[in-house]
Amino acid sequence: MDIPYAFDSLAKAGTMLGSGAIIVADESTPILDVALKVARFYRHESCGKCTPCREGTNWTVKMLQRIGTGDATPMDLELMASVCQNIIGNCLCVLGDAMAMPIGSIIAKFRDELDETTDAEADVADAETEVAEAEAAHEHMLAVARAGMRECDLAVEVNLYARERGANDNFLMLSAGPNQLGIVASNNRPVERGNIISAEGTPAYDGQFAQICRSVSVGPPSNLQAEKYALLVRAMKAGIAVIRPGAKVSDIAEAIDAVMTEAGYEKYNRPPYLNRRGHGLGAGSMEPGDIAVDNHTVLEEDMVFVVHPNQYLPETGYFLCGEPVRVTASGVEKLSKTWAELGAVGV
Repeated sequence: MDIPYAFDSLAKAGTMLGSGAIIVADESTPILDVALKVARFYRHESCGKCTPCREGTNWTVKMLQRIGTGDATPMDLELMASVCQNIIGNCLCVLGDAMAMPIGSIIAKFRDELDETTDAEADVADAETEVAEAEAAHEHMLAVARAGMRECDLAVEVNLYARERGANDNFLMLSAGPNQLGIVASNNRPVERGNIISAEGTPAYDGQFAQICRSVSVGPPSNLQAEKYALLVRAMKAGIAVIRPGAKVSDIAEAIDAVMTEAGYEKYNRPPYLNRRGHGLGAGSMEPGDIAVDNHTVLEEDMVFVVHPNQYLPETGYFLCGEPVRVTASGVEKLSKTWAELGAVGV
């Protein structure tokens, strides 16, 4: 390293002088020890007035401690990087930023060393556990949903069931209607015969999220509804089929869009008819980010995310259809036991 210790030269090198303090560490110093010393200092110095700094510094220390005890998974590193990004520029003073920038830099530049202390297999196991719980919660919804039941009561029933089975949380989006423009928050509206119930269940276990997306007809679905839902499932399978290490996230979205375009729905392959074709699964939905045509992130082994071609179709309204997957060494593993299908509940 041969960089003058001055504001301009350090800025040119992609860093900053800050307050001028220097921490000296050689190759024998574990980078985790350096990160913990920095994070603990700023946690202690935080006045606590603003939430990003108060909570962010505390979360960062706890996650670094998890790495130190061997309890962390790769998802913890993604979560920690996300926390740092959410601190920067969102505090009343720069104390929070002063922690977030070096910790974020450590994660980026010393990822290999930190990865050695994380447990990728535990991360995947947690994801598999939560997928099973998401499917169980959906089966429970099929068993209890009925015409006349309020959306909010059905949502509460499903959430309580998930928690009773051990989920730390269950982020559930559920709404119903005859031709929905999109999914909205559950309300007091009674579910009626002929409605489509759209449900996106996202239970969490030990910081790992899983998600399945399903649509259910109240009463037997029409032939048209069944046909259009099958189209979305076909598009989803086309997207999942291209997943492998080295492929790009955009490849998935493009494969889904190609099926929908061939069926005559090119106009509907963009907002406001859809939001995205899937996303990462973690607190903050991190790697590989949104499944979209403009996301060129390269897929890596053990990435876990959900693929969902959720979108509005003019004949039938908004459908939810999505499966969680894991990138394997040779391709892809679907984590759910069943494929999405247009279910039905009695009246």
